[in-house]
Amino acid sequence: MNMMKSKHILSALAFSGVTAVAAGQAGHVDKLPQAAGKAPAVLSTAEFGAKDGPLSDDSAAEAAALEQATAARSLLRSQWMYKTPKRGIKAWKSTFGTRDQATVASFSDGDEAREARTEVLGLAADSDVSVHPERDHVALFVQQLAQPAAVATSKTTYTATSVTSPDFAAAIAAGKIKRGMMIDTGERPKKTGVIYSASGSTINVSAWYVVDGTRATATPARGTPAYVNPSTKVWALNANVELRANAMATDAVGFELGLVNDKADDLGYLYDAVNLGSKRGLNAFQSRGRWVQGFYAYNGTNYGFVSQTAAQIGFYAQGGPVGMQSDGATAIAYLAKNAANALVVQNTAGKSLTILDGAGVWQSIRTRYATFGNGQTIDGQAVVASALVVSTATTIHLPAPGANANRVLYVKNPKGSTVPVDFAGNVEDASGSVQVAPGGAVTLISDGSKWIPIGKY
Repeated sequence: MNMMKSKHILSALAFSGVTAVAAGQAGHVDKLPQAAGKAPAVLSTAEFGAKDGPLSDDSAAEAAALEQATAARSLLRSQWMYKTPKRGIKAWKSTFGTRDQATVASFSDGDEAREARTEVLGLAADSDVSVHPERDHVALFVQQLAQPAAVATSKTTYTATSVTSPDFAAAIAAGKIKRGMMIDTGERPKKTGVIYSASGSTINVSAWYVVDGTRATATPARGTPAYVNPSTKVWALNANVELRANAMATDAVGFELGLVNDKADDLGYLYDAVNLGSKRGLNAFQSRGRWVQGFYAYNGTNYGFVSQTAAQIGFYAQGGPVGMQSDGATAIAYLAKNAANALVVQNTAGKSLTILDGAGVWQSIRTRYATFGNGQTIDGQAVVASALVVSTATTIHLPAPGANANRVLYVKNPKGSTVPVDFAGNVEDASGSVQVAPGGAVTLISDGSKWIPIGKY
C-alpha cells in the first residue's frame, strides 16, 4: 500500500472509531469508542486521483477509494453518488406542513439543474387548503420525472465508433455528455452505442449495436436521428427479491404493505394507483411471468374483487382455457341487480347468441342438437337427441338418470324413418325404454332415479 492510501485509510479508521498500531508491530487493529459528536470520515474518490469530469474514466480511483471506505466503514463520495459500505441508513423526524417538511425522506430523478419539488400536499397558496381536504404526511417520497433526450438531432454523420453533429458541441462543452450514457438511433430496428468519450462535436462509442437480440453491429446511415441519453421507460421504484438455489429461505415477499387499524372498521387502503395526468394510463396493476395466481384474496376479505362504475367492462378475461371459474358455496354468481341484461353470450364477431335479461327472461335460447346411431349412448351435452334416419330396428341408450338429475332431454325419430326407435334406459313405467314413432318426439326429465316423459309429439 502506498503512503497516499495509508494516510487515507488511517484517517478514515480514526474517524470511524478504529485505530491501527504503527508499522512494524503486529498489524493488530482495535475498535475504540467514537468520540462524542465526531462524525464518521468522508472519503472522496478525488483524493484517490479521480478527475470527476463528465467524461473521465475514474473506475480505478473509485475501486481504490471503495476498498478503503469499506475497510473503514466510512462514507464515500464517488463521482455520481454517496456510498455507505457496511453501514445502514436510519432517519426519523416529526413531519408537518407540505412538501419537504411533510416527508422523512424525498428522492427525485429528473432535471439536475434545479431542485425537484416534493409533491406532498403541494399547495400553491394557503387558500388551497379549502379545496384539498386531506392532510397527508409521508415517510418516503419517490418521484421519477421523465425527461427528453439530452440532445436529439438528425444532423448526423456516423462511423463505426462515432457520431458527429453540430448540435452536440454545446452539450459537450457544458459537460452534459457523460461517459456511460447511451445513444439510440431513430430507425427500426434501432442501434445503440455506449459513450466513452467526446470532444468538439463528436461523440465516441464502443460500437453501434443493432437492437434485435443478435448483438450484431452496424454503422447507421448519414442523417439517421440520434438521441443522446434516451429514457424510454421510467421507474419510481424497482424492487427485487432473489431466492438463490443455496438460500436457506423458502419464501420471498417483494413488497409488504401493512395496516395497523385500531380506530374503526372499514378505514384505510393499502394500494392506491391514481392517474394525476390528463391522459389515460394503461394498467393500474399487472402481473408478468410465471405465477400460480396473478391476484389472490385470502380468507377474511369481504369482497375479493370489486369493480365500481367501470367505463366499459367490470371484469374481462381473454384467452386461456377457462375465462372464469367460480366455486361459490352459496351461489356461483348474482347477476344484474340493475342491468338490462344479466348475461350476454356473443360469438367472435360480436353477435349476441343468448341473453338472460335483468328480469330473468331468456332470449334467443340455443340448444344443442346431436344425432346418434344404433347402440350409441346419448352424451352429456345434447339437449335434442335425434336418431339417424333408420329402416331397421334401432335402440339408442339414454344417459344414466342419477348423473342427470333435473336434466330435460328431447328425443326424436326423424320423419324419414320407417320403423320406431327405442330409447332404452330406466324410465318411469319400468318398461325399459321409450319408443318413438317415425316423425315423433318425446320430452323427458330426470328426477335423479328415472326418466319421466312429460310431453309427446
